[in-house]
Amino acid sequence: IMPFLTHVCCMDEADARELKHQYQRPALWYPPSVPRQFIISPTKHAGRRVCFMGNPYLKRRIVAEHPELRQRISRPNFAWDPVFSLIYNIASFAFHPGIRMFSAPWAAYLKATAVRSRERIIRNRICSDSAGGMDVFPYQNAMRAIRLMAGRLWFEHYSRASVAVSLPSYCKFYSGSVMDSLTAGVPVIAPQIPDRPRNASLFEAGKEMLLYNPDQPQELIRHICRLQDDPDLRFEIARAAQKKLLESHTLETRIRQVLTWIESGVEPVYC
Repeated sequence: IMPFLTHVCCMDEADARELKHQYQRPALWYPPSVPRQFIISPTKHAGRRVCFMGNPYLKRRIVAEHPELRQRISRPNFAWDPVFSLIYNIASFAFHPGIRMFSAPWAAYLKATAVRSRERIIRNRICSDSAGGMDVFPYQNAMRAIRLMAGRLWFEHYSRASVAVSLPSYCKFYSGSVMDSLTAGVPVIAPQIPDRPRNASLFEAGKEMLLYNPDQPQELIRHICRLQDDPDLRFEIARAAQKKLLESHTLETRIRQVLTWIESGVEPVYC
């Protein structure tokens, strides 16, 4: 595919370097970003809930099953919330009808709805009007609205935690759980990512987030206890991180930076 691309954006800074060298293509390091409309301001509250959002695979599972961490970290279950469950599953089934449901009673209805929607699009592609148009815009707009509602509910649930933990990831950049935590106004404890100095410069360790060595669960436990016991520190870290997020890492800012890079060839300074 590379011969057919004019520009490449890579979330891993090492990939951008390699693609530039190997394929002689303009490649930009593209750090994670979040839509401004989802950002929720941090608040002070006395809760002690520690949240992990994600799939506990491989090394994550090893860390999460540490005896002291298992009793401290919770993984939210949205099954109890019928509104979130319904919206999420409509959005999921529209493109992935085989996905497992949160709320089983809705499965047949949602699957049938998704199948009808896809059949309607196929018919419209075959039986387009005389101007060559296709009546897919109502469906497209409905899906956008559903995903927007699901996103807002996701971050609203996320914001109820006092502390968010990101477990070790395959990614060599800050994963979605890190950015989601900052978006929801929750202080985050994230794993250190070796050999990625530019990624490390995005947020200031100790001030805007706390970092731990993935091979030392006790360090993660100490960070959790420290934040649980100090609501003021939680608030200050979340506020500082979100200030940086709004200044440098919204999706709107990132898109402007990419378009400027394509036009000028000058790489943006992210922080």
